[in-house]
Amino acid sequence: MRGMRQLALELAPAPAPTLANFIAGDNAEVVAALRSFGIAGGERFIYLWGGAGSGRTHLLRAVLQAARDADRSAHAIAPDDAMTGIAADALVCVDDVQRLAPPAQIELFNLFNELKDGDGALLVAGDVPPARLPLRADLLTRLASGLVYEVHVLSEEARRVAMRDYAVARGFTLPTE
Repeated sequence: MRGMRQLALELAPAPAPTLANFIAGDNAEVVAALRSFGIAGGERFIYLWGGAGSGRTHLLRAVLQAARDADRSAHAIAPDDAMTGIAADALVCVDDVQRLAPPAQIELFNLFNELKDGDGALLVAGDVPPARLPLRADLLTRLASGLVYEVHVLSEEARRVAMRDYAVARGFTLPTE
């Protein structure tokens, strides 16, 4: 179509994931535990599980950034990443643990033990509870040895509110319907 021009909308960039901008819904206890996660004397091993859209990845990224903001050594590990060379006092976040290949499962088992012997902390997320993960039995016992939380998907009403607030933060208004 000649003569038509595409207009670019100036939208604010998406805000970085933080614990403050996570819409907790039924997950207030999870957020409270993550606020003190990895701090001296606090919980050092947490496993989060929940379905798609529950916010697991947002929470991992928020904790990772908070640790970095506090000048703590912090690492994000994806299923295909190597887990070597991480200091025993680091904070480590592992997402999609259910996708770890057998060699990576051994690496995570060893990393867990190194972090436990040091002052490290490990936050792991998966899509099912530890007992249902398709992983090595020795790794499953490690993952289940700390706090285990289900991250609940927001209710329909909470999603509407969150979507409206997100739109406002990005510079536009959504109609109620």
